[in-house]
Amino acid sequence: MLAALGGCTWEWRKRRQRQRTVETSPATAAETTLQVLRHEGERFRPADVPVVPAAAWLSQLIRHYVQEEYGALALMLTTTELQDLLRGKRCGPELFDILVRCDALKYQAPSAASAEEQQLWWEAMTLFEKLEQGTSR
Repeated sequence: MLAALGGCTWEWRKRRQRQRTVETSPATAAETTLQVLRHEGERFRPADVPVVPAAAWLSQLIRHYVQEEYGALALMLTTTELQDLLRGKRCGPELFDILVRCDALKYQAPSAASAEEQQLWWEAMTLFEKLEQGTSR
C-alpha cells in the first residue's frame, strides 16, 4: 500500500513538472518587445517626465527586436541599411516606417514631439501585438 502511494505521488510530481515547463516556455522576441512596450507605455502619464525621449527608446526597442528575431546587428546599422533587411519580412515595411518616424522625432523639441511620440508608441504596440499573434499560431 505504501509503495502504491509512493508511486502515485511520484507520477503526480512528474505531471506537475511537465505542466510547469509548458507554462514557462520561453517568450518570442515579439512577445518580449510587446511586454516592454506595454510597460514603458505607462510613462506617458502626465506626471511622468521621461529621461530618454520616447522616439529614441522606441527605436532602440525595435532594433533589439530586429537583432533578436533576424540575427542582424541592427543596433549598429543605420535605418536606411535596415530597410534592405526588413524588406520581405513579416511587418518589415511597418517596422521600417516606425524607425524612420522615430529618427525624425529624435531631433524635435520635446514639447513638439510628445504627442507624436505617444501616437508612434501606440502604433508600435499594435504592430507587435499583430506580430505576437502571428507567432503564437
